Amino acid sequence: MTAFVSLIITVFVQVFYLLFKIAQKCKLTLTLIYLLLATISTFFSRWVPEHESLVLTGLYILIGITVLRWIYVLIQKVRSV
Repeated sequence: MTAFVSLIITVFVQVFYLLFKIAQKCKLTLTLIYLLLATISTFFSRWVPEHESLVLTGLYILIGITVLRWIYVLIQKVRSV
């Protein structure tokens, strides 16, 4: 049983590592952290479900900032070529 729990924890950590590596390459780390915190906090607090529109607005703003950053980086790369 202990080996099974250890295996599950190892797989869970590896999935999180891979998820954060992909987010880092796409410049989505802050958005991913915000999404994880909002998801986890729903289990411990009633505030998030009661203010869902505010939480989603924050997420949309972070995604918008990320898209603007992608556009800025794309323009920089096109100008450098």
